[in-house]
Amino acid sequence: MPNCKLPQCFLCGKIYRGNLEEGIIIRGYYICESCEEKIMKITVNDSYYYKVVDRFKETIWKDIVV
Repeated sequence: MPNCKLPQCFLCGKIYRGNLEEGIIIRGYYICESCEEKIMKITVNDSYYYKVVDRFKETIWKDIVV
């Protein structure tokens, strides 16, 4: 049996076992549907906003910004 790696949300760490059409992939990083919905609703006044920004900086943007 081949070694298949299941996608893991880079925000919450949840390992996803369902349909990949639920959630999004940005530059190879998977975001589960639950986190995607939270991102769409947060404002800069939410503490979760800063967690999301920090995770993006640590992972996705590190390859973009030199």
